Amino acid sequence: MPKKTVVKSIKMRPQSDEGYKTGYRNPPKEHQFKKGQSGNPSGRPKGSKNNPRPLGTDELTDLILREANRKIDVQEHGKTVTLSMAETVMRSLSVKAAKGHDRAQKVFLDTVSKAQQIRKNEEHEYIATMCEYKRKLTEELIERKRSGKTGPEPVPHPDDIVIDPRKGTVEIRGPVTQEEKAILDYLIDREQASREEVEILNHHLDDEWRCDDREMYEAELRDAEEQVEYFQDCIRKLRGERKDEFDLVRAHKDFKEKGILPIHLE
Repeated sequence: MPKKTVVKSIKMRPQSDEGYKTGYRNPPKEHQFKKGQSGNPSGRPKGSKNNPRPLGTDELTDLILREANRKIDVQEHGKTVTLSMAETVMRSLSVKAAKGHDRAQKVFLDTVSKAQQIRKNEEHEYIATMCEYKRKLTEELIERKRSGKTGPEPVPHPDDIVIDPRKGTVEIRGPVTQEEKAILDYLIDREQASREEVEILNHHLDDEWRCDDREMYEAELRDAEEQVEYFQDCIRKLRGERKDEFDLVRAHKDFKEKGILPIHLE
């Protein structure tokens, strides 16, 4: 007996005003995806599968600098020396250039030339900045004196800035921070007090009738003279009159050990 064919009826939705038939696999037009628009805008971008996330500019810069400064051990003249990656590459490049490799010579000379130009530009910019700083602060101090106005003393002081346009150099012969300024003022006061103490002790030693304990005065005089010399040495360093720089941390330690650093400067 032949099987009866059963035809399932599909209930159609009413037609829209535009005559578009809606139903199975034919959603209403207002609910359809628009052409060229993704159905999941926040999903994975096309072609991004297996692609790593690109590094930002700052991240890439940090990565390059970390690698350039990474320390490695290299053999040099039979000895192991520790150099940064950048130093190692430049040394290898310079050695190849010295041996006559044309490409290495060109790369090395171009690199040196660019580095020199960058340094020269930085020096010119620094000199121009310091000239402008000195000019503005000098004008301000002159105006203060003329008008009778008061204000904090600038640090560094414009008088301490020595600019040599011929040599292209800037030298600061004085403190460059407020902390160094406070230390310098304190040292000047202590140096003056120690000088006065030396004068008083010498006066006592010259007066034999009043000098009951000569050895004690002589010991105190030596200590006072040593303090004058010590303070003068620190002042010369802070004012840039000596080639070696003033080490603020070391000075704090020395002052505390000598018991000459006031509490407000500790």
